[in-house]
Amino acid sequence: MMDEVTLNKVKELCQLVDIQELLKEKDIISDICSFERIVERSEIKSCQKKVKEHKLFKYNDNNQKHLWAFYGYIGADKWACIEVGSSDDILGEICSIIKLMYEPSCDIEKKSVLHDGVVIYKSKSYTDKICYKYRYMNKLFEKFWWVEINVDKYQGDNDKKYNKTDYAEVTYAYKSKALIWNPAPAMMDRRNRKNQEKQILREKYNINI
Repeated sequence: MMDEVTLNKVKELCQLVDIQELLKEKDIISDICSFERIVERSEIKSCQKKVKEHKLFKYNDNNQKHLWAFYGYIGADKWACIEVGSSDDILGEICSIIKLMYEPSCDIEKKSVLHDGVVIYKSKSYTDKICYKYRYMNKLFEKFWWVEINVDKYQGDNDKKYNKTDYAEVTYAYKSKALIWNPAPAMMDRRNRKNQEKQILREKYNINI
């Protein structure tokens, strides 16, 4: 098994970009916020405040999700895409991820009422499984940048066969070689929308998962 990824490895894996150059395409990419590595819990709220001030792209379809990309600084004005994601409330989602970036590891002890004082086993909490990847990103990179991608402007050769947001997310993640991105399960959400990310990845980019 490989060791945990290093910055040098990230340079090999990801498509490096200059964020300032990306942001010149104002109708496609919008700046959400940037910040340095979170080293104190008190820094979380100031980062979240920046996120909440962002003005989202507007879409004619109120049922259309928004799309974000998360970058980490490599050096020499180059950034690597860490993750790409979409939701109905991307600002709330990003604020939650920022909190996860500093969440301490949490151990859970399993006990029984029938055996006082005995610890049956110890394990990590479910939350810890979710946030470990973001804690590690906070350790790996020194600076971060979040941007919003205009879904309508990022359709490429989508012939309307696919959900627009799913298509934009998969395409952006694939082209940027996003470090920790994986397609969402092919299931229905609370608005009765079926996620097509795995289908798009398979049919457009010949990647089966």
